[in-house]
Amino acid sequence: MMKSIIYGKLAFLISGILGGILILYESNYLLAMVVTGAIGCALLSVFLKFTDKMLVMTMVGGAAMPLGLMLSFGIVEGSGAIFPWLAKLLDHTWIPDILAIVLLCFFFGIAIGTVIYGKKAVLRFAVITALVGIPFGTLIAVLNLLFYGDGPYSDGLKYVGSFDINFLAMALAIGVGLGLSIGVTNSKIETKL
Repeated sequence: MMKSIIYGKLAFLISGILGGILILYESNYLLAMVVTGAIGCALLSVFLKFTDKMLVMTMVGGAAMPLGLMLSFGIVEGSGAIFPWLAKLLDHTWIPDILAIVLLCFFFGIAIGTVIYGKKAVLRFAVITALVGIPFGTLIAVLNLLFYGDGPYSDGLKYVGSFDINFLAMALAIGVGLGLSIGVTNSKIETKL
């Protein structure tokens, strides 16, 4: 199980850095999300020897990250637009950031879990990836507080430039969530044998 978590983290660390570089030089978040999702899934399929599913995982990963992000922020922001009292209640809290990352991981987990194991793994991947999204969503909220705006470490940005640390944290959340989901699913399969 630990091996799949490390591979998931490594695959999406590499793809997240590549996506961050794209954002840095091209300012194209949509392209960066497609590249990060596709390359992350391609690397994960190679690391875990899912080569027979590599093409499908790559295509689904390239689509799942931008669609998952749009859906997650659409749900979070749409809820605030439909229920203004809710938007006011959650304003200046970390909950919207955390919820958006949890939903992104949830949607991505469903997509990739279905590709690798079929319908039987959808619930497991959805729950595990969503739970993994909670600490990463919290990390992103803390990074927003510290590094952006008037945060105490806003001077720290001069060392990383305009590299989007939050984007890298999102990619890592997906990678760790997928790695853990794959590890748990494989251990369940081995237990049945």
